[in-house]
Amino acid sequence: MQELDKILEEVLGIKQKEINDELDIRKTKKWDSLNHIHFVFAVEKAYDIQLEQDDIIKMIKISQIKKIILSKKKNGA
Repeated sequence: MQELDKILEEVLGIKQKEINDELDIRKTKKWDSLNHIHFVFAVEKAYDIQLEQDDIIKMIKISQIKKIILSKKKNGA
């Protein structure tokens, strides 16, 4: 998910070499509630999906984020 890596780097300042499935985005220096919203908007735009509140709350670890994106793309949401 190359686009996700770009978003993580641009919005949260996470270097691509640091990105792995177990990374908890809340533990990055730039994470806060406002940047989480920016991150969510960027993901929705990049993947042309609509995220629900439950999805947004679960978007913590990279593995969870990927799973949510794939699920939304598969369901056409």
